[in-house]
Parts: sequence; structure tokens; C-alpha cells
Amino acid sequence: MARKKSLTLTDLETDIMNIVWQQREVTVRYVYETLRETKNLAYTTVLTVLGTLTKKGVVHREMKNRTYMYRPKMSHDEAVSRNLQYLAGKFFGGSAHSLAAHIVESEKLSRQELEELHKVIKEKLKEESET
Repeated sequence: MARKKSLTLTDLETDIMNIVWQQREVTVRYVYETLRETKNLAYTTVLTVLGTLTKKGVVHREMKNRTYMYRPKMSHDEAVSRNLQYLAGKFFGGSAHSLAAHIVESEKLSRQELEELHKVIKEKLKEESET
């Protein structure tokens, strides 16, 4: 039986996608050289992970001048949303409210961060009342 295609990103996939999002178009070699500064990875590992990301529909692969180039098909915001939905589903019964409340209650947020969250909530409430 085939494995279900995961919509979330692993830690290494996220590290690679951060490079792809930042550069907009990369080669396996570029990602490998960039990650090699902080991680002990084989070139083939990077190649395999980029292949997995292609299968997941997160990156697009295209041949240019006999080299595969990888570009993001999914925005950073979409990836964040997918992972937050996964966390909400896995740990909070699908409740975004419970996830957000847990973050606010368990993290040491500064007054400024709390005020910024309050502002976001007020703006969202205003949008909702206008529709």
C-alpha cells in the first residue's frame, strides 16, 4: 500500500524550502553548499529531499542548461498554514482557537507581542463584521 502524501514539511524539508523561498530558484548543488555550512549532509540526501518536495507539490523542477532548477510552487505562508492545521488537528482536535490559546498561555510573550496579537485579533474581528 502506498504511503499517503504528507502535506507537512519535515525539519530538513523546511531548511531546504527556506533556501528555495529566499533564492526563488536553486540547484541541488546550491542547496547542498548552503546547508553544508551547518549540516553534515550528503549531496544525494539533498537531491532525494528535493525529489520528495517535488512529489509533494511544494517545488517545481525544470531542466535549464542541462541542470535541474527548483522553484517554489507553495508560498511560505501556505506552508505555515498547512503545518499549523496539522498541529491543530494532531494535538488540539482541529481547533485553531485551542492552538492559539495554548501558544499565548505557554509562551513567555512580551507586552509588545501581546499588544500586536491583540491588534491582529481586533482587525480580524473588524473584517468579520464587515462581511
